[in-house]
Amino acid sequence: MTDLKKFDTPVNRLILLVLTGLGIVGAFVYQLAFIARRDFYVAHHFAGLTDRIVIVVYILAALLVALWLILRGTGRTLPDGKWLRAVLVGGCALLVLTALFTHPTRSQDVYWNLLLGKGFSHYQMNPYATRAETLGKDTWAYPVLIWKDVTMIYGPIWTMLVGAASALTDSLGTALFTMKAVYAGVFALCELLFWKITGLLDLSENRRYQLAFLLAWNPFVIQIALVDLHNDLFLVLSFLASYYFLLKKNYGLSMLALLLGGFIKYVPWLFLVIPAYYLLRGNSKAAQKFNIIAGTGAFGALLAWLLFLPFGGPKLGNIIGFTDQVEKLGMASQFLPGTELLIGLFGFSYFQIRLYGIVAAVALMLWCLYRNKPLLAFTVPLLFIFFFGTPWFQPWYGLWVLPLLALYLPLGALVAFSIFLLATPELLSPADASLLIPAVILYLYAARYFWRLLTAKKTAA
Repeated sequence: MTDLKKFDTPVNRLILLVLTGLGIVGAFVYQLAFIARRDFYVAHHFAGLTDRIVIVVYILAALLVALWLILRGTGRTLPDGKWLRAVLVGGCALLVLTALFTHPTRSQDVYWNLLLGKGFSHYQMNPYATRAETLGKDTWAYPVLIWKDVTMIYGPIWTMLVGAASALTDSLGTALFTMKAVYAGVFALCELLFWKITGLLDLSENRRYQLAFLLAWNPFVIQIALVDLHNDLFLVLSFLASYYFLLKKNYGLSMLALLLGGFIKYVPWLFLVIPAYYLLRGNSKAAQKFNIIAGTGAFGALLAWLLFLPFGGPKLGNIIGFTDQVEKLGMASQFLPGTELLIGLFGFSYFQIRLYGIVAAVALMLWCLYRNKPLLAFTVPLLFIFFFGTPWFQPWYGLWVLPLLALYLPLGALVAFSIFLLATPELLSPADASLLIPAVILYLYAARYFWRLLTAKKTAA
């Protein structure tokens, strides 16, 4: 034990951090060299390459656990802040650089979006009324192997972004790299906002660096956000910005962040009630409160009209892809055990289970606000929907809440959740029967944990 204590020095901890970071970078470099296809087909669709993906997932999960073990006891051996900062930023830069040149390996979504974007920018076809199969003869169509019968399901800011990326070039590779560069910038903004939030919450320097490393070097985040380019990263930016401005008591900007995020993917609009609630209970004059809320609503309506204008205006036909997904999208293999239980007990349709999830999520949000727990109000409703209220759980949904969860979850729980998301679906099917008993135990523990947080003294968390 004495020998171990002698080894546990700030310099040795820093060396271990560097080695672990290089290991994570090395795993992603291997993916770039031996898994990602140069012809833009997604490796996940090929059995031989899927086996390699599984091996990399095991390696990255082990390295994430190692990173956690190095960081968890850093209270007395944390290296100097400037060295930590250099290692953190340097490792993050290497991961971003590697991801920039790695074609998506586990999802075709960005290719599907760019194809519809090209239909808009090159052929003047409305993405909200055009199925991907209509563009089946285009040179960008061949990597899109599924979802060919679906029209655009996302908001107009996202549609304009993929339209702009495709308008710049006739090359799929160039359009993909353009999107990667945009994502790298959004990723940097998210990291900066998260760091500022930890400062506003008066977390210790040790804790701030622990969280920064576990998010910036998190293999799940790098894979989902920077390799596969899921637009859920923009929702992370929306939620972080909204919570940041909420902490600064700038409720108008907090609502604006959610409003803009909703024009990427509509989910953030559900949370507009949070800054509105704190605005209404604040000390400002009633007229000022009314002006902020009415102004935000009017601006949102005007923005919706302007953003949908290139697509024929804000008409029902422009959300038909989204409404079809809400009503019909689901698959038994994509239920988490909580959703499977409720559908089995009550025979809910996919639309009904989603409606139930939203109603329950709003009720949970209001209860969190009543207990003056804004951080829980941003996260607990979404966790409930993931585990009990959606027939189509995908791992990238977890990205929405991961940074905010990191602000109050134990580090071990954060790592375990990240590994679960990283391993889904190649290693873990959401509805795998082997998950049932662990899921029940997890739900009971989580219910007890969140109940204790909710019923604690009514101070903001």
